Amino acid sequence: MTTVGVKDSKQQLMQAFQQIIIQRKKLESKIATKQEEAEKSRNSASSLCIYS
Repeated sequence: MTTVGVKDSKQQLMQAFQQIIIQRKKLESKIATKQEEAEKSRNSASSLCIYS
């Protein structure tokens, strides 16, 4: 493998790694959103019990 080939391989590897990081961050934000929705549901359910 030549030096240019090695640099291209490293660049491709870095790009793939960056894509993985981006996908994981998106997934984490979806998880956080789901947790927030669940928390809101619990809060509204408990407030309904208080006022019922």
